[in-house]
Amino acid sequence: MHRPRPSRRGVLRSASAASAAALGGWALRPGGARADLEGVVTPTISDVPATRVPGEGETVMYKTGSGLKYIDIVEGTGPTPRYGQLLSISYKGYVKLPPIKGVEQKAELFDTDVAFLLKHGNGKVVPGLDEGLHTMRAGGRRKLLLPAKLGYVQDGVGPIPAGPLERYKLNKLLNRMVEVKAGNLVFDVTLKSMMDDEADAGYYDDRSISPEDFDQLKENIQRKGMDARAAQATQV
Repeated sequence: MHRPRPSRRGVLRSASAASAAALGGWALRPGGARADLEGVVTPTISDVPATRVPGEGETVMYKTGSGLKYIDIVEGTGPTPRYGQLLSISYKGYVKLPPIKGVEQKAELFDTDVAFLLKHGNGKVVPGLDEGLHTMRAGGRRKLLLPAKLGYVQDGVGPIPAGPLERYKLNKLLNRMVEVKAGNLVFDVTLKSMMDDEADAGYYDDRSISPEDFDQLKENIQRKGMDARAAQATQV
């Protein structure tokens, strides 16, 4: 008997629900992983448009139905990303803990990357980051505030710091979030470019770019980022 293929949204929601139930809504320690490209699943947790909420001072903040909050720092131009596209981003990742025993906690930087490549919607990126990217435009910069349930809810999701000390720091901060049962992951992210994956027809179980080709593409983008930084340094 022929069985209908599951929807992309249904696959992710089932997996997310199972992870959240197992974790009590809190984050797992991140396993070692790089952004990879197997399959595409729609990461949108809420279809309801973001609504404006009070921010600090004149800051304009938006909140989605999933609990994601974001602040647009720079508006980009052009279309928003489509699921299945390859996105090049730069980001800084922080963990912001709540006040502890009346003492305000500063945001702790755990990772930064100027040329990170991901496949939008494949379920290999923390859900809140993927959801936040979905309504950005090229050249845009956005600050994303993720509750723990939209962060590292399962092993194998990125971005993961490359260095062992940075991974240790992230694990320690995530454990602290579990202990205090509060806090946010914060990503200061810039969407640099979008490109189609010509080998992918846009469904989660379709053929995609090979891991070898992806590694080469990621290396080329990272090399361009390093060359740009070096050129900028010589001009100072």
